Amino acid sequence: MGRAFAAGLKAGMVVLLSGELGAGKTRFTRGICAAFGILQGVRSPSFNLENVYHGENITISHVDLYRVEEGPEAEDLDIWPRAEEGEALFIVEWGERLTVPPGQKGVVRVDFSVEPDGTRRIEVIQTNPT
Repeated sequence: MGRAFAAGLKAGMVVLLSGELGAGKTRFTRGICAAFGILQGVRSPSFNLENVYHGENITISHVDLYRVEEGPEAEDLDIWPRAEEGEALFIVEWGERLTVPPGQKGVVRVDFSVEPDGTRRIEVIQTNPT
């Protein structure tokens, strides 16, 4: 799913991933990275908050806000100004902890859930097209 989803992504966009532990956020991110030629080393940056990967013609910033509180602490990562500059494609796990500025372009929200039978449900919501 992540590989197919990556077709519409580019530097300067922010993908906010939300869902419970084990719902598939990191696996989805691995698929996105694979689509850009990053085939190894993609893991959740829970302890260092951000991992940066260099792929084919793109830099991907993989952020995990699980250990970060909503609000100022999440904002300290300066994702929005960096996205505006086109520095990277940002993929943010626990993206619901990051406040989207009004009018921010290039934001896509992806919500993950685990159904009672163990299957995953993925809902893509584009909040502000580029």
